[in-house]
Amino acid sequence: MTNSLLPRPVLVLLTLSTLSGSALADRTPANLKAFKTVCVNAGYHEQDKENDAIRTKLIQRIYDALDAAKIAVADSPCQPKGLSSTGQLNLYFDFTTTTDGKTFDGTLEGWLTKDGTYDSVTLWQDNIFGSLDVGGGALEAADVLDELVGGFVKDWQGVH
Repeated sequence: MTNSLLPRPVLVLLTLSTLSGSALADRTPANLKAFKTVCVNAGYHEQDKENDAIRTKLIQRIYDALDAAKIAVADSPCQPKGLSSTGQLNLYFDFTTTTDGKTFDGTLEGWLTKDGTYDSVTLWQDNIFGSLDVGGGALEAADVLDELVGGFVKDWQGVH
C-alpha cells in the first residue's frame, strides 16, 4: 500500500510517530481562572531510577519561572490543599524515560486533590514525548519543563 492510498488520519499518525519530539495537550485556560495560587511538585525517573537531586533542581526551575511571571506560589506540601474552594491549583511536572533511556515523556498537570465528589481532577495538562540520547535525561527534562511551563504561564496570564 502506498502513502497516497492511506486515509488522512493514518497519515497524520504516521507523521507524528516519526517525529523525535511530539506534544499532546489538553490545555484549557478557562479552567485556571478561579485559582489564585499554584503549589509545585515534580517527579524525575531516568531508566527506572529516581533522582532527587535533579527533581529538586526541576522544582526550583518551576518556582523561578512562576516567580518571574508573578504567579503566586503556595508552600508545599500541596496535594492535601489542592481544592477549588482554597483557590490553590497543584502543578505537577513528571519526566520519565523508558528503561533503555532512549525515549522520554514529560507532562505538566494542573490538578486538584478533590472537587465535589471527584478525586484527583486534572484541569490543565500538556505533554511532550520523544527520543533522547541515553544519559541525557536531565538536560532534556529541563528543556521540556521550560516549554511546558511557558505554555502554562501563557494560559494563566491569559485568564488573570
